[in-house]
Amino acid sequence: QLGVAAGQLSVRDGVVTGGGKIVKYGDLLGGKMFATVGATVNAFAGNGGVTTASALAAGAPGTRDPSTYKIVGTSPPRVDIPAKVTGTYTYVHNVRIPGMLHARALADNVGVVKAIAERARAGTPIYAECGGLMYLAARLEDADGVPYPMVGVLPAAVSMRSPRLTLGYSEVRFVADTPLGAAGTTARGHEFHCSTLGEVSPQVKRAYRVRGRGRDEHAEGFLIGRTLLSYVHLHFGSNPALAVNFVAACAAASERTC
Repeated sequence: QLGVAAGQLSVRDGVVTGGGKIVKYGDLLGGKMFATVGATVNAFAGNGGVTTASALAAGAPGTRDPSTYKIVGTSPPRVDIPAKVTGTYTYVHNVRIPGMLHARALADNVGVVKAIAERARAGTPIYAECGGLMYLAARLEDADGVPYPMVGVLPAAVSMRSPRLTLGYSEVRFVADTPLGAAGTTARGHEFHCSTLGEVSPQVKRAYRVRGRGRDEHAEGFLIGRTLLSYVHLHFGSNPALAVNFVAACAAASERTC
């Protein structure tokens, strides 16, 4: 298209230049499918944006010259990293403004509270992790120390007063049969919460043995009927059978109530 000998051609930034003329890659494609001219385009583009005729003729432009790399823009400074590493970072759920009444809003939705409690008593499989555990507890104390009644499946109180960050990865081993899996099932997950769970009666079955980095193995995963409650956010990708098992448990419960 340029009418210039191959030895006089050069390529930079998607433009072929030679003899004072230019042609862009798009013009070379001419509306055709990319695959039909892929070898040519690759030959043009290969040598860091500066390609000689000999490289084009050989069809193997070679390794890109690092000196031709271009970096567009700059990375923003990550001023948040130190606080995240030390656990002092303020997340949106840590922000409080006057009049915030999350716990009261949950407690006032009496219809939902009653419905979930009834389903739990009826043996419907329920999996409540972290915020779900807090909601299904007997009571939730807000940051000002005001208690609000919750669903009441787990006979214990949860408090947001004097929040303490719990953060870390966990390995979970099931020691009882649950809607997510039978005893012996294993999975990985993490904990990330600022609330504190009060004393739970030893009469409440613990279905998990949880081991985290820097922490001794401890009993967790509270099993009450067919309701499983835990602070651990399980990563279902670590054991896809968890989802399959839970769906199967729900299907079986649905058949029993039909």
